[in-house]
Amino acid sequence: MPLFAATCSEGLEDILAYELKLYGLSDIHVKSSRVIFDCGADKIKEIMTKLRTADNIFLINDFMSTSDKSVRLNKKPLYLRDYRLFNHPSSLLPSVAAALLLRTDMKKDLIDPFVGGGTIVVEDALMMQGSKANLPYPSEEHRIMGIDINYHHLSGAKKNARKAGVIDFIELELNDSTRIKLYPPFSRMVTNPPYGVRGSKKERIKKLYDRFAANIDNILASNAEGIMITTEWNLLLKILGERGFRVKEVRKVRHRKLHTAAIHFTI
Repeated sequence: MPLFAATCSEGLEDILAYELKLYGLSDIHVKSSRVIFDCGADKIKEIMTKLRTADNIFLINDFMSTSDKSVRLNKKPLYLRDYRLFNHPSSLLPSVAAALLLRTDMKKDLIDPFVGGGTIVVEDALMMQGSKANLPYPSEEHRIMGIDINYHHLSGAKKNARKAGVIDFIELELNDSTRIKLYPPFSRMVTNPPYGVRGSKKERIKKLYDRFAANIDNILASNAEGIMITTEWNLLLKILGERGFRVKEVRKVRHRKLHTAAIHFTI
């Protein structure tokens, strides 16, 4: 049976392996930034059209194959989704967004309070729709909401959601997530908040994270879960700890050239 390698962002290999298992594959081997699996040649095209967490798929000769000994099967990277008409300057790769979503209970309502170009909420809605088409994602119809304080970004999120065909399943609201109070509150959050890089911007990011953490109780229900991915994970861990939130996991993720961490916590 042919051997294939699915690549992903470093730190997300186990989630990619989990997604492959959802499609009935069992002979799976996790390596750095890739997952090797065997699959019938007649099934690989179907797998490629359904995978949300992979970046590329290669046909390989053996477990030690390197890129110069393999053949890429997809013409363009799988993370280049067709719905991305608007690209937020700091947007997550859709494959990374999908992987973070799969770390949560996908039956729960979802909010992204820093929605940007809408990648996270669109990926969640697409997977929710996929479950209705008998795809193996553990999701069902649920409320999905995105908030952003920037009108231009929110407009871009609406364009992307409309292109993806999921605009009717997502509430997109222009508002300040550090001040808003939602009713009913949400039971799940996945978000990619602004990052600080250096100097004064880092201080502004600290103030933003402080204000947002102080308002989380107005957004999320008791026993809710959240994932926040950022380059400023030490700062965020400190703030979440001071607020008494329980950290379940700190997952280091190489996102493009950035070293980030996805912090999974509960209220």
